[in-house]
Amino acid sequence: VKFEAVTIVTDSCSGGSR
Repeated sequence: VKFEAVTIVTDSCSGGSR
């Protein structure tokens, strides 16, 4: 869960794919 939340935030900042 923790990893998923971090991945979503990072993706959003990078391009927002997820």
